[in-house]
Order: sequence, then C-alpha cells, then structure tokens
Amino acid sequence: MSTLAALPHQLSQGKMTQIKHAVVNANLLAFLCMDFGVPDLIPNIEVCQAPGGNVKPVSHSEKTHLWHFLRFNGLAIKSAPLRDQIRDALEYAPEYPWEHLACLRAEKFISDIVESTIGAIFVDSRGDLRQCHAFAERIGLLAFLRRIITEGVNIEHPRNTAQNLAKSLGTLIFNTKRVEVGGAIATYCSSAVTNKEEIAMVDGCASAEEAELKVSRLLIDKYKT
Repeated sequence: MSTLAALPHQLSQGKMTQIKHAVVNANLLAFLCMDFGVPDLIPNIEVCQAPGGNVKPVSHSEKTHLWHFLRFNGLAIKSAPLRDQIRDALEYAPEYPWEHLACLRAEKFISDIVESTIGAIFVDSRGDLRQCHAFAERIGLLAFLRRIITEGVNIEHPRNTAQNLAKSLGTLIFNTKRVEVGGAIATYCSSAVTNKEEIAMVDGCASAEEAELKVSRLLIDKYKT
C-alpha cells in the first residue's frame, strides 16, 4: 500500500509536491546510495593472541555498499562528520538538511543508481510494486517520508523561505556565478539582490547550489531575527 494512501488524513496538492521534491531529489538519493550497505555473508577471520598467550579467532565483517555492485572502486562519503550530520538530520532534525546534502557534491550518476535499481526490481519482479516498496524501505527512504509527514519536518527550500521573508523589500534575485582565478580550482559565489541593492553575498563555495543555499541561509537568519 502506498505510504501516502495509508495516511488517516489527506494532504494538499501543494504539500504533496513539496514532499515529492524533498524525498526524490538527487542529493538525498545519492546519500542513501552511498550510505546503505549490506554486511558480507562470509566474515573475515583473524587469529589474535589474547593475554596469557592464548590464541583465539576473531571475526569481523564489512559492509558492501550499493554502489560497490556497479563499480569496482567508487566514491564513498569521505567526510565522516558530514555523513553523521546528514544521518542525524534525517532522523532527528526539525528541518530538511538541504545545505548538508549540497555539500556532499554527489555526481548525478550516484542517485541514478537508486532509480535504476528500483526500475530493475520492477522489471525483474514483473511489476510487483511491493518489491520496489521493500527496497525503498530498506534504504531508509520511506522511513524518512513517514517522519516528514508525522513529525512535520520543515521541507521548504531555503531559497523559497528567503524570498518569502524578503518579500516586503521587493523582488529577490539571486546572482550566482563561477569564479576562476589562475590555475586554482573554480569556486562559486552568489549574491541576493533586491531593488538593485545587494543585501547578502557568499563566495568560495564548491557548487552553484551550495552558494545559493548559503546565501539563502544568510537572509533567513537576518530577517527571522
């Protein structure tokens, strides 16, 4: 049964559109792809010497992540603090982790792995949506969807929030551009402009999306106080 159809109350069309954007965007799917893994069926056995000279076998197993099945070597979530921040936000935070997910800077093909896997399950199961549902449940996507609905997680995009807060000032425009200096790695800067006046600016970001999110956050912090 559909997670939304199982709700005891109806959601507005606008709210469902917001939820859809939050749970199927490329950054979230990429994180789930890199984070989800299954333990090895056969654990590694090592022989260790215990105090007193006794020898005992010690077993340990590692996880094989979803992207390992498609590439011999691939991208991992290199920053453990970032992984922990995203996981903590998905499980406990009152707001959607737009900025943390943008900082992940995952390539589009990583989120495509999740979409392709669901498609493959659908084909192999001859259209059995229950199998697709089980996979989405296993990687944590449906658990987060239920939390959005039951706990009222704020999933509004920071850019939209900033535009609403600055509405009294006039039309808010974001100017984002790529900056290249010499042979250094290119960065992105973004400025928020209203009535031809710059009211916020950030630079040194690794992507255009990250820059817009950070300048939006500056505006939110400025006008919510």
